[in-house]
Amino acid sequence: MTSGDRRIVVTAVPGTLPVLNWGCVEAAVRTGFALGGKVNRVSHFDRKHYFYADLPLGFQITQQDHPLVTGGMLPVRVDGRKEPLSVPIQRIQLEQDTGKSLHDQHPDHSLIDLNRAGSALMEVVTEPALSSGEEAAAFVRTFQLLLRHIGTSSANMEDGSLRVDVNVSMRSGDGRQSTRCEIKNMNSIRSIVKAVEFEAARHQEVLSKNEDVARETRTFDVSSGTTHALRSKESALDYRFMPEPDLPPLVLTEEVVAELERTTPELPDVSIARLQSAHGLSAKQAATIVSIPGATRYLLAAVELAATRGVKGCDAVSLTKWLLGDLRKSLNNAQLDFSSLPASISEARLLELLEAVESSTLSARMAKPVLEAMVAGDTRPVDVVSEEVSGGAQLTDAAALQTMCKEILEAHPKQVAKFLAGKNNMM
Repeated sequence: MTSGDRRIVVTAVPGTLPVLNWGCVEAAVRTGFALGGKVNRVSHFDRKHYFYADLPLGFQITQQDHPLVTGGMLPVRVDGRKEPLSVPIQRIQLEQDTGKSLHDQHPDHSLIDLNRAGSALMEVVTEPALSSGEEAAAFVRTFQLLLRHIGTSSANMEDGSLRVDVNVSMRSGDGRQSTRCEIKNMNSIRSIVKAVEFEAARHQEVLSKNEDVARETRTFDVSSGTTHALRSKESALDYRFMPEPDLPPLVLTEEVVAELERTTPELPDVSIARLQSAHGLSAKQAATIVSIPGATRYLLAAVELAATRGVKGCDAVSLTKWLLGDLRKSLNNAQLDFSSLPASISEARLLELLEAVESSTLSARMAKPVLEAMVAGDTRPVDVVSEEVSGGAQLTDAAALQTMCKEILEAHPKQVAKFLAGKNNMM
């Protein structure tokens, strides 16, 4: 959709209608299965009305009463705790994204970016089970890994693929609880920790004065480490929810749900344990492979192919060293990742290169520029590529090496004499 088309939809020009994004539906269902939630065969869309500059439409399409997924749980490992923290999931709902308010671009005004407005998003809502900024950060890290591992999102906070809204309330010593405040659109884990710590201290101070905390939507200022009010928070009645008239109920057939469940990858912890027990990777290697989108699938496919072809020296441990070393470095230099590899560096192509190394046709050092050429898109056979970028195969025949050395020495008698006279730096 062009920016011009997006503007027409976002501003609700008469005649424009919303269209369901099926890719977002699939992502939400797979995420629901990964979290152990219940995927509802029938879900409904609602209009949530409120006035704000980043929502020129005047309402947001959401799923207030009948979301796509309900329930679920995410185990989160938190530093200092022996057992994982179980964070219950309340719901996963589909929504229409809003624009982005920019409060740090102009000294006197807030700017509005409507580029993402109107696009589909998946919102995951937890139950209030987190009790510190560190726990919130650990949850986000774990959830980020889950999304990347099952392939439903890149979950990059720096480019807005994953945004976090944090709701904070405090309970005083006498049992009084502060009103919940929401801190919108956190885009880094460090900011989440600092924002929760500041907001918790602010609530505690208000409660200590026997005052009430205003229900607000707030923003976090990275430079000052403080939160500031954006707008007062409406109640559910103020939003005037109503059924979305332009989108029918979302009905999923049993066949569709079963196929999405079948194709949802195993959880990251399961993959890590399997890479260790079945393939001999260390805990660190397994965790690193699983944390890289697409790397687990690539590794296991390469291991299976190597076993089928009987390729020696290409077990999971050996392949992992290449994946986490030279291949990962070459991909980073080419701004690629394991989820978007060109055919020139498919699993079969990598095995072709490693076979040449295993047979001593190429040394590991000679293989590196060949690997870089393959990552860059070179689909020619390995021996052809190596001839061009590494000077061909390495010489391993002892007799041929002796003949070559003898010829070199005979061609440089002066240098040989100097070396024999004690000038060792001639080498």
